Amino acid sequence: MAAPTGISATNSGGVCFLYNNLQAQEFGTNSSNTNSVGLLPIIMGLDPQSALQMSARHPGGVSFRAPNNSAFVSPTNTNATASLIGGDFGVAIARLGYTKGGALLIASNSNGTSAVTFDTTNTQANTNSYWGDTTFTTVNVMVFQNLSGLDGISSGNGSWYVNGSATNGAVLNLNTNGTYVVKPNGGTVVIADVNGFNSAAATCKVLCTPVNGGVLAVSIYGS
Repeated sequence: MAAPTGISATNSGGVCFLYNNLQAQEFGTNSSNTNSVGLLPIIMGLDPQSALQMSARHPGGVSFRAPNNSAFVSPTNTNATASLIGGDFGVAIARLGYTKGGALLIASNSNGTSAVTFDTTNTQANTNSYWGDTTFTTVNVMVFQNLSGLDGISSGNGSWYVNGSATNGAVLNLNTNGTYVVKPNGGTVVIADVNGFNSAAATCKVLCTPVNGGVLAVSIYGS
């Protein structure tokens, strides 16, 4: 997998994250980022108010309070979207006061079933885009949203299966055989742990398997 496109920013716990296929470019502003044009689509991080505006969720917006399977469509490009990851869940979580926040995209080919494992201690690894904090020692909230089947995002229309890696079964508070099924067309799974689970070598691997390709968006909050 090629190096992902993204922005590394620390202590982004108050940020909302969007799947962005509208913004022409993004520039890094700290030393860990390269100051270059980002390749679309990418994850974008905004404060809650701006995220609501960008995703047209304010009163009067074209998709205000629309179901999760609705995406904001540019009037000049029917394949352009700015989808708020987690919808209203994502906005609420960004206001809970966690120190760190980060998001990532995992893209599969249109009909693939190959699993991808991402790492909560390095969200830049094995992902297609990232924004915000890229390493967590404690994970309190994790949101998985299946963007497969949404216009302008993915023609894949299958579920994604999410579970702890075979070598790290303790991750996500799942037992050995546990699996979260994230449905297509914006289906969302929210995992919340008040105490948080430890994100270390034994618990940091998350295994994501598409049924029929597509795009899985993930946001993480904690410390």
